[in-house]
Amino acid sequence: MLMRIAAIVLCTVLAGNGFAQGMNKKVKEINSGEATRIAQAIVGLRVLKAELPPSITQSEIFIDHEHSVIDLMYLLDQRSSREDLRALVNLSSYYLGESPAQTVSCLMIRKGKKLLPFLNEAVKSPQSACAKQTKISVRENICIPSEILKARLVAVSKAISTGERCSEL
Repeated sequence: MLMRIAAIVLCTVLAGNGFAQGMNKKVKEINSGEATRIAQAIVGLRVLKAELPPSITQSEIFIDHEHSVIDLMYLLDQRSSREDLRALVNLSSYYLGESPAQTVSCLMIRKGKKLLPFLNEAVKSPQSACAKQTKISVRENICIPSEILKARLVAVSKAISTGERCSEL
């Protein structure tokens, strides 16, 4: 529970200070493993929202969560190590909201052909990263069904292979 609360605090602080957008151009190198921690913060917020009653999740912090999630995603745009690329593909297996899901797809398209091995690996996997890492009790509220996820990943792979550009970012 403390990890989840820490994720909310991180999301709120970063978004509230305009950190992610302001730092998008300034940060040249983020420490190794940072993409995984950013993804964990994003997912932690979604898991916490799924576990708490609506009376709590309708507070201002949760209403603004989508903006926090998108702000954190911009930090992932700067990362390109194998671990970072895998974290981005894994993040696509979670329900993040409509706008954040589009942002993830655009980020993946922007990564280009270096992302293809990770997309192919995820498409072939019998279980998504979300399903592997999430408790059964919240899985249906957090994880994208595997058929839908595979279709999205195939669409992103096709977009990358055909040289499509994403204008959403």
